[in-house]
Amino acid sequence: MLKATYRRLKKSIWTTALRAYVSTKNSYQPLGEDKAASGGRPTEAFQSRWRHVKSEIESCGAQNLVDIGCAQGWFVRNACIQCNLFSIGLDIERSSLRLGSAYAELQGEKGYGFVAGAFTPTTIERLPTFDIVVCFSLVHHIIKEEGRMGGLEYLKACRKITKKRFLFDIGGPEELSHWWVSKLDFLKGDLEANLHDYLAEAGFTDIRKIGESLAHEDKIMRPLFACSP
Repeated sequence: MLKATYRRLKKSIWTTALRAYVSTKNSYQPLGEDKAASGGRPTEAFQSRWRHVKSEIESCGAQNLVDIGCAQGWFVRNACIQCNLFSIGLDIERSSLRLGSAYAELQGEKGYGFVAGAFTPTTIERLPTFDIVVCFSLVHHIIKEEGRMGGLEYLKACRKITKKRFLFDIGGPEELSHWWVSKLDFLKGDLEANLHDYLAEAGFTDIRKIGESLAHEDKIMRPLFACSP
């Protein structure tokens, strides 16, 4: 009896600590319906983007998904909970993954998870293939450090692990509040056409614009793409 009481007390304390942790931390993405994103992007911007992802999941009969640069795991969680996919999120920021994991534990959810690491083209190529590979709001950071060709090599690595659909967007040259914008001159002009050509250069086919999504800070709409490996 004492052991059972101790276990309940321990669980209660742990749950209270998790709830406090989740409630006090800033989150780049919403956490379920309970916590809005702390940045300037409204929840509807994430929901709209998710509807496009969900449509691609359903249209190709996907069974699994990986999100590279997943932050707190908005797409990872939704793919699992709403579409019954086995879902994995990868991100370099352990603090982001801790927050996503804490929320999952509070909700008692299973079937998705996270891996922390600096995922280079070499390490990405070591991953198994996934039906859906999501890569949103990431490659401009690669280009910032490695230039146009570094971004291209990253996309080529993502193509190698894509089985059915690669879902992609990128910060654009009009998002002037970010210093990385100076590295994106090669995308100036017709952004959609230039991104189409960039994805084609990486080896992707059936490249389609599937919608638009609000950028994080500049209130600019980014094109979203789906393509085949």
